[in-house]
Amino acid sequence: MKPQQTLNIIFYTSTGLSLLAALLFETDMLIGGWWADNRSADFLCTAILELLSLCAIPVAFRLVRPGHSNTGRMSYDCRAILRLVLLGLPLLLNAFAYYAFMGVPFGYMAIILFLCLLFVAPTRNRYEREKASLQTTDNSSENA
Repeated sequence: MKPQQTLNIIFYTSTGLSLLAALLFETDMLIGGWWADNRSADFLCTAILELLSLCAIPVAFRLVRPGHSNTGRMSYDCRAILRLVLLGLPLLLNAFAYYAFMGVPFGYMAIILFLCLLFVAPTRNRYEREKASLQTTDNSSENA
């Protein structure tokens, strides 16, 4: 399978599953709020998902930026896949946590992550441009 197809699968799966969950819960096909009365689990999930979301966003955006980085040995394909997973997985977790706890912070974090995913949507032009940029930067740093 081509790396471009893999990126598209990850992108559309994470956004599609999140939207499907929202659709199923909002139409009452699935009943939400099953952990709404568990305050300790709510606090723990809120703390973990807030930290995960707030740390994943800058790391995901920085991962594919050309220049001197610790991920120089990773290929562009691995970096792009990791970037989408770093944004898509917390999106799914926040979407389900929103309906499990009916907590507003989870909804806001899911919206923020969805908007971040739109900035790194895997188009063919972006794939070719970023891959070429990283290859020229990595090759120039090896020659220096």
